[in-house]
Amino acid sequence: MLPRDVLLLEIVNKYFIIVEFKQNQDRIYVIPKENVDYDRFIDEVRSLGLIPLIRRENDRIYINFIEERKRFLPKYLAPILFVLTFFTTTYAGYLWWGNSIFDGLLFSISLLIILGMHELGHYICARKTGNESTLPMFIPLPPHIFPLGTLGAVILMKHPPKNSSNLLMISLSGPIMSFVTSIIFLAIGVYLSEIKVATGEIISGIYLQLPLLISFMIDKLVGLENYYIEAHPILVSAWVGLFVTFINLIPIGQLDGGHIIRALLKNRYKLMYFLMFILLLILSYYWIGWLIWAIFILFLTRLENSGPLEDITDISREEKILGIITFILLIIFTFNLSPIVYI
Repeated sequence: MLPRDVLLLEIVNKYFIIVEFKQNQDRIYVIPKENVDYDRFIDEVRSLGLIPLIRRENDRIYINFIEERKRFLPKYLAPILFVLTFFTTTYAGYLWWGNSIFDGLLFSISLLIILGMHELGHYICARKTGNESTLPMFIPLPPHIFPLGTLGAVILMKHPPKNSSNLLMISLSGPIMSFVTSIIFLAIGVYLSEIKVATGEIISGIYLQLPLLISFMIDKLVGLENYYIEAHPILVSAWVGLFVTFINLIPIGQLDGGHIIRALLKNRYKLMYFLMFILLLILSYYWIGWLIWAIFILFLTRLENSGPLEDITDISREEKILGIITFILLIIFTFNLSPIVYI
């Protein structure tokens, strides 16, 4: 046995009774001792450069060990990507609003704040739960390829969340932050936009529709039956924020919604993923974009989710109720049957 293997078995013996262990396999069949502190066990194993994956299979508990990622991305990569995305989104806004650099800047700054707050929510919650992660990594893209000038932003964590509770909180934190920020910019954007009475003439073009419930509330505030909004750049960035928040909440795979369902349902999550995939196919009747997203998500995630490091402990009843209510409210306030209409 190598010295690290000896130390690993000593750590395992502190928390579990080892029932079966084969030296040529990185998998141990164990029985937990009373009141096992799984978080402390994970931290001790990580001190050896390993990550434990604790799973229940057929009423047995197994631990697999994988090598921890030793190198992270360069620290200067995040600011470089941010600067590049600032230029691509500003240029996108410049093109959208008749070659106006001022409008391009307003669009870019407000959009980056919304996307950044989403990832910052994940980042702060990940750090609070003991998970190292990168700063938000923005994804720049020339507006001639993608009209927004960005594909959003991500953070990369050094390892999955320690348990289902952490997975739930980290996954919810991003959508909450982006939703709140989007609503603030939505209010500012509506105030700065021009509200005009619609005539009988229909002008062809691309129309962005706000989420159903929010659109209903704006209708009541405006108090006009036939009107349209000549959108200010900040209003468009708020629309993007709400749309991106909903896309992230789709309960499939590695999306935030997929992680939320994985935390709430544990091993029963695959049925929800499959039903959601079918629902996206049905919704594509109303907007073809849902079909594109369904195919993209299928190939990207294959409807799988590895879950947290420790998948034995259930989340508390209070956390489950809070998670379900928050998740449903976010869905209700961000869902739009046809986000984009082409006339």
